Amino acid sequence: MKAKKIAILGAGNLGEAIAKGIVNGGISKPEHVILTRRNTE
Repeated sequence: MKAKKIAILGAGNLGEAIAKGIVNGGISKPEHVILTRRNTE
């Protein structure tokens, strides 16, 4: 089965917690999890 990438829009406290849970729970590898944040410029 081909690995799927997971994107989390909003890398604040909640987004970070979700990403950690996904990786620590063995759902996905870190290289398949993408976090984004709002551009503050």
